[in-house]
Amino acid sequence: MSPLEKFLAGWRFRSRKPTFEPDTELVAYVTDADGGTSVLRIGDSRLELDEHVPADTQVRVRVTAF
Repeated sequence: MSPLEKFLAGWRFRSRKPTFEPDTELVAYVTDADGGTSVLRIGDSRLELDEHVPADTQVRVRVTAF
């Protein structure tokens, strides 16, 4: 293994638009509300909650569909 390969071992690129598998648990902050739903933003992804939670509140959510 070359020194460059050792240096880059474990590096990977991440996407600006992540995908989430069903039943994935996330911890995120509510950024704003759109009507009666609260909105979480993770990268360029916008996740909506079924219930109203005040902005700037940290929540734990489980993804059911994405």
